[in-house]
Amino acid sequence: MKKICCLIFLCSFICADNHDAWKKYERNITQKPDQFEEQAPNFQDSLNNSLAQVLEFGNSADQTSSNFGFDSQSFELKNMNLLYENRFGVLLFQKEFMINQEYLDYSNGLINRYQQGKILFGLNGFADRVQEKNSYSIGTELGFSSYFRAYTNYYIFDQDKLSDEQKKNLQLGFAFVLPIYTPLGFDLSKDNEKVRYTLNYSPFSIFNFSLSQQKLKNPAQINDTDTSLHFGFKLNFKENFLKQLKRDQNKPFELDQYEFYKRKKL
Repeated sequence: MKKICCLIFLCSFICADNHDAWKKYERNITQKPDQFEEQAPNFQDSLNNSLAQVLEFGNSADQTSSNFGFDSQSFELKNMNLLYENRFGVLLFQKEFMINQEYLDYSNGLINRYQQGKILFGLNGFADRVQEKNSYSIGTELGFSSYFRAYTNYYIFDQDKLSDEQKKNLQLGFAFVLPIYTPLGFDLSKDNEKVRYTLNYSPFSIFNFSLSQQKLKNPAQINDTDTSLHFGFKLNFKENFLKQLKRDQNKPFELDQYEFYKRKKL
């Protein structure tokens, strides 16, 4: 009798232990797996990374940027390669391409920059093709600290239909801000056809406005003056609004000998 009771007790214990094991197993298999947030791939970033792998040489100064306009059906590409560097300066190769429904434009040039402390000086030469018009240019640039920038570009157009005077165009300009009040700045640009003055005011990094006046050089002495006023806002919704109102975030110029050389279109 004692043996029978012990056998019944043992069977009950085994069944109970197996029952708990089944419950534990059921709880494990019914638990929902961790869900990972699906992120849509960024087409622009993927395109830039793919182009960078092809066009860049592996130097840290190499840069590639592109923009694909779905609405305008256009594509723009900018690439910069570092060819040589020493403690005095750098030699860069800049390339730009622009494709739309009508034209295939390009610009290739060498940029030689020297930087010593707060002073930057550069020489450059470019070969361009814009709207089926070929041109060549040589230029200079000068920068001092974060307060002053100046440039000159001398263009020679390879067009038989143009007169000798029209085949050459000198473009120059400068921009500066007041060292004692950096939010206020002035910009001037001039070529054979027009002169443009711009007054910029940017008290905070999120707000700026500019007052511009452009005068066309008209042989007929007709008053061709255009004045415009522009307002701009730039907000970062991920950052505290009050922190964006600090004036010390306003940096008018940056001395960077590796940056793209920006030429104003004629």
